[in-house]
Amino acid sequence: MGCHQQVVPSVTTESANTTFIAPGSKARSMNLDSSRDLYDRALSVLPGGVNSPVRASYPYPAFIQRGDGAHVIDADGNRYIDYVAGYGPVLLGHSLPDRVIAAIQSQVSDGPMYGAPTEVEVELAEFITRHVPSIEMVRFVNSGTEATTAAVRLARGYTGRDKVVIMQGGYHGAQESTLIEGDQHEAAPSSPGVPAEFAANTIPVPFNDEAAVEAVFEDHGSEIAAVLPGEFAKRLVISRLGHDAGRAHRAAPGQPGHRHAPAGISRDASRTHPGARRTADLR
Repeated sequence: MGCHQQVVPSVTTESANTTFIAPGSKARSMNLDSSRDLYDRALSVLPGGVNSPVRASYPYPAFIQRGDGAHVIDADGNRYIDYVAGYGPVLLGHSLPDRVIAAIQSQVSDGPMYGAPTEVEVELAEFITRHVPSIEMVRFVNSGTEATTAAVRLARGYTGRDKVVIMQGGYHGAQESTLIEGDQHEAAPSSPGVPAEFAANTIPVPFNDEAAVEAVFEDHGSEIAAVLPGEFAKRLVISRLGHDAGRAHRAAPGQPGHRHAPAGISRDASRTHPGARRTADLR
């Protein structure tokens, strides 16, 4: 894959030579022999050959060997532009500045982890609250699922309400209460293994549909504990409605608001709608 082209597969085959088409160019073949071999090995020890469904692709994914700046290179030496960025955390690319590497090495030399409070976590929390006015306190977690689980539980405990509003087609964590699809009239689990009872307190609404969100609040406003909008575009109307209904809202798991702007999403939201900052911003 050329380092300056966005390419997509044109066909899928059972061979290790997959054909790709770059916009404005002719189809060409890419060697993925090593990725195919690694995938075959992975199938015997990893369910589906991957550690996350989002990494699965048919007939098999490219196995990445290393990163280089804004690119990743697979086991066969093919180079790709990295639009994924580790699903968020790789903010500086794959060639870290020397001072970042030095800071990591310095911290590791003091011990990889302690399982106890440390000064560095206090410093990080102070940094976040100093730069993001809407965040008064921080709870660090390991994943977006843990963040949304804690946020929903906190919102339910604080409000005494049970219902949660989520955006259709968005990712709101892998807990049962957000693995729900449908609409406000008929919701059901999105996959086997999720008891149907969880759908009773989860209300999916179409993304970017203000009328649908308003209808949900008209019908269930006094029962809604939290809204998980997932994207910045929904925060303005939700902030207004939620402030009126007395519920909390939360940003997308794995995509903290400070990646939108240094002071967080709420900075820009409050410029458009002043009420956005008055509601709880649970991350």
